[in-house]
Amino acid sequence: RYNLSVDDHHFIFNICGPSANTQIYNNTIFIGKGTATEVLDGGYWNGWPVGTFFTNNVFYAEDSPLFNIGGLTNYGFLRNSYWGRMLSLPSDSKGLYDDPKLKSPGGKAPADYRPLPASPLIAAGEPVGNNGDRDLLGDLVPQSGRPTIGGLEK
Repeated sequence: RYNLSVDDHHFIFNICGPSANTQIYNNTIFIGKGTATEVLDGGYWNGWPVGTFFTNNVFYAEDSPLFNIGGLTNYGFLRNSYWGRMLSLPSDSKGLYDDPKLKSPGGKAPADYRPLPASPLIAAGEPVGNNGDRDLLGDLVPQSGRPTIGGLEK
């Protein structure tokens, strides 16, 4: 929770093996041009992952990342933001597909990924219990009501 990935190569989330009830939430993933990346690779390693859930994440792509669900079972995507060139988008009935309006996507500082005041991410997330109380930069996360989607609350 509350991580920032900028131009990380190959796999962002490599979920393999007999893991269960994995919660991946409130992260911001930026994939720049020329970055060959799989956002998700779900694979077998002495068993398949069961119960993997992605909530309140920002997936911002200038290239064409792949979501490879693989053999994940009982998985879900809820209130994530998808922007840019994406391949094989997962089903997300409450996903956002508009420009997330981040401060300076592609920048190297965490603050470059703050949502601007007019961002559709603000107070649009799904409440998550035991959310750690603070975001990536130490700002408070609401304990009641909807949090901001992504790794930065404001």
